[in-house]
Amino acid sequence: MNEFPVSFSAQTLVIGVLVGALVGFVLSQSKDDRKINNFGPKTNTEKIALMPKVELHVHLDGSFDELAVFAEAKAQLASGNGDHLPDEVTLFGETLPVRHAIETCASGEDFKKLVSCKDRRSLHAMFRCFEIFLPIVRGRLQLLEELAYRFVERQAAQSVVYTEVRYSPHLLADGGLMVLDNGQLAQDVPSAMKDSADAILAAITSGLRRGEKKFGVTVNQLLCCLAFRPDWANDVVRLAELHKDNFPCAVVGIDVAGGEEWFEKPNDKGGPDLHTSHARALQRAQALNLNITIHAGEDSNFSNVSEAIKDHGATRIGHGYRLVEDKAMMHRMIELGIHFECCPTSSYETGGWHGSSAEGLQWDRHPMKELIAAGASVGLNSDDPSVFSTSLTDEFQLMSSHGEMDFSQLVSCTMNAADATFLPELQKQKLRQELQTRFNAIH
Repeated sequence: MNEFPVSFSAQTLVIGVLVGALVGFVLSQSKDDRKINNFGPKTNTEKIALMPKVELHVHLDGSFDELAVFAEAKAQLASGNGDHLPDEVTLFGETLPVRHAIETCASGEDFKKLVSCKDRRSLHAMFRCFEIFLPIVRGRLQLLEELAYRFVERQAAQSVVYTEVRYSPHLLADGGLMVLDNGQLAQDVPSAMKDSADAILAAITSGLRRGEKKFGVTVNQLLCCLAFRPDWANDVVRLAELHKDNFPCAVVGIDVAGGEEWFEKPNDKGGPDLHTSHARALQRAQALNLNITIHAGEDSNFSNVSEAIKDHGATRIGHGYRLVEDKAMMHRMIELGIHFECCPTSSYETGGWHGSSAEGLQWDRHPMKELIAAGASVGLNSDDPSVFSTSLTDEFQLMSSHGEMDFSQLVSCTMNAADATFLPELQKQKLRQELQTRFNAIH
């Protein structure tokens, strides 16, 4: 005889079906999906780690996988193929023993410290780090392809949905020195370097596309003119025009990086003319309807921000911290809808953020907070994460924990960046929709 009522058996069956359906639903979700539903995340730190991100100001050569670069250097030296590594380089009046510094690194961690300028608080210290590792990768197409691929992998690990990565193809090309031995700038780029820059761009594009396909991050490129090499500027525009519609991973704009000395116009004091070639190249870029972002107001005059926008066609500004020193100009730039690509850790390490608030590490008084309070479009970025020993997630965590930015403000920074991308409008709308869907899931 059945000792349980029939109704109880029916209830048991229904409950079993419901539990089974729930378990099936949970198991059918991806790991990240399970984290962002009602089972989590529980803390702000978890939310930040999982939140979808957009990064517009990140240098590829400042994001290289240090361990991969170190392994390449050791392999070059061990095989006797390290002749291209200079014994020393003179930069800003200081002699750097490049080869010896690399040879004495006993481990990957030693090399990481060698190529990081953390806690040195100097833009020149940052450039010195580049002079250590650039000779290792310069002209190495297979290595650069792999480093580009690993960059996308790193972005995916941080929940980056879209990124515009920037670099100078000429600096990575054969003969792409920051400073010429004789100090004399060429009038034009030699044909051999043009060919090398073309090959560098092709290799990096291949790596980015491979990463995009593997990890699902949408990536486009920005090509950098460099303040101290105006002789490369016109060829940067050539490459940008040539590859502007070459999706996926197209070149969607150009930048002027590497300092702001080029804003100074020629005068009777002598010295190299860094201004004219850059100004002409930017004029040509505007005529070709290329998108332009420019490093300005980072560690120099706030008026450079206005000049970058009014005279040189920039619609985004890299950094721009000094703009808060002139409130009237700041509000004019905000009215124009200019987007500011802010990089908190970078600003501290280069000295771009200065004064008592910087000395006291009062992140709640960082200039980007004043820009945000005034109504500016501001995004968060990592700039050169390998050189500054940071990451994009670290930047979000930093401004949340110490900059008194709540989660909604971090979301606003991300959506600001999405609005400021150099994507075609239809793709920009799809990006906004994807971000909003994922943010809703987290909440």
